[in-house]
Amino acid sequence: MFSKFFKKTTPAASPLDKKVTELYIQHELADIGFEAKPGIAQETLVAVLIKYGELLSQTGQTALACRQFELAADLTEKPLHVWHQFCSALLAQGEFEILEQTCQHILETYPEDHNSHATIAALIEKNDGIKPAQWYMKSFLRRCGENFIPASGSGLEEPAGKLLITYGYENTRYVIGRRNNGDFKRVRKGGHYMLDHLLEDQRYDTNHYTILDENILKDKTAPSKPFNLILNDIADPDLELRSLETLETFLEEHPSIPVINAPHMVKETTRDSNYRRLNEIPGVRFAKTERIEVRKSDIEKDVAQIAEAILALGYSFPFIIRQTGTHTAVSTELLEDKGALEAYLLALQEDATLYAIEYIENKSDEGHYSKIRFFCIDGTLYPVVYHTDQVWNVHGSNRKTFMKSYDWMLEREQKFLNNPPSVIGEEIYNRIKALQDIVQLDFWGLDLTLMPNGDILIFELNPAMRHSFDHAKTFHYMIPHMQAIKDAFGRMVERKLAEKASV
Repeated sequence: MFSKFFKKTTPAASPLDKKVTELYIQHELADIGFEAKPGIAQETLVAVLIKYGELLSQTGQTALACRQFELAADLTEKPLHVWHQFCSALLAQGEFEILEQTCQHILETYPEDHNSHATIAALIEKNDGIKPAQWYMKSFLRRCGENFIPASGSGLEEPAGKLLITYGYENTRYVIGRRNNGDFKRVRKGGHYMLDHLLEDQRYDTNHYTILDENILKDKTAPSKPFNLILNDIADPDLELRSLETLETFLEEHPSIPVINAPHMVKETTRDSNYRRLNEIPGVRFAKTERIEVRKSDIEKDVAQIAEAILALGYSFPFIIRQTGTHTAVSTELLEDKGALEAYLLALQEDATLYAIEYIENKSDEGHYSKIRFFCIDGTLYPVVYHTDQVWNVHGSNRKTFMKSYDWMLEREQKFLNNPPSVIGEEIYNRIKALQDIVQLDFWGLDLTLMPNGDILIFELNPAMRHSFDHAKTFHYMIPHMQAIKDAFGRMVERKLAEKASV
């Protein structure tokens, strides 16, 4: 299992290295026949100290935990990695004051450590709000010369490839969130999709690059970096349009570098763009969507006039309104009358860009609403959910409280995951698959439902789709299908790397 950590006999291995290796083999952590790797005893001690430090942190013994991490850092050639693990342990337990002190201590030695700056930015937002936090992080990114962030090395003698993962920071934020078990975590919020459950990055040597103010165009070291593939993680053009345009320019200047999710096609996945390009396809409906810029001062001056201007675009009640760049129903309301529209506008805290979205009734004969999700990876469709709910704005949080009470809903979802055409029909399945000819992205997702006349009503189509195993922990039949998505993403990366190698 751990045989990659071992090499054949080398004279530099110490007696203690050999003894530790014997123990690894004895406990079946290494294959019989492998002999001691120089330094394996020290590496094992470092790992034990880190694990012990994490356990101490979980029980509130922070001072003792810090001592274990200090010892581990002194024993390794990569002390920064050890301190990052300590920060993760402190963050998980909500030790925010000590966490900030530790990050500041790290920055005394590593002033351009992106991880520490991002954590401090998240803590600033928690305490002082969004704007001070973004100012802090953007100030760091602007003064940081070479913006390549070494994320991880594979640890393998021959890694599967060298990846550059690109992000934007035009409207992105780092925030403090919670895991399902209650632990705290730092989250990159806005404009990107999560790679945590898609990419096995330990197989690759990876760098991260955060794009801001066209920095990658001015960074003359960028084209010479030894990466084989750019993985564009920027997914929401409403939030990160400038970052996408900057990456697009960079790729035009360096056309030999392959990319997953070309930025010029990601730019086409806004809701208003999807309405224009998808709604005319036979058998496909995408609700009328208009982008509206509103000023807070104008709203306060004459909210009724702004409401009338929105209605004059061709909307009748009820219709949906939401702020651009928001997901998971944040800022989304179904407006029943002009009073509700005016109230929504008056509740805005600042100038905003809104989407006005036609509401298309899609309740089933049984009185339920549904959301079908597919991922499209490298041109192939992968089923994600067939979610049934009692409210029009279908979201996964209701799965455990409503859907689980109905066996037929769970049975339909299982059948869908095993064989989507058997549930939605071969013709509809092929109609969805054909959307790739228009979308032309390597990775994207769509949410839809089926209309009584056979049309598909698309709610959303973009790469800003979250993939995780959260629901599969309760609904175990989902596990192989969630794993299939992860495997498909990995195969896509491998194919792109192989194509680059063959050129």
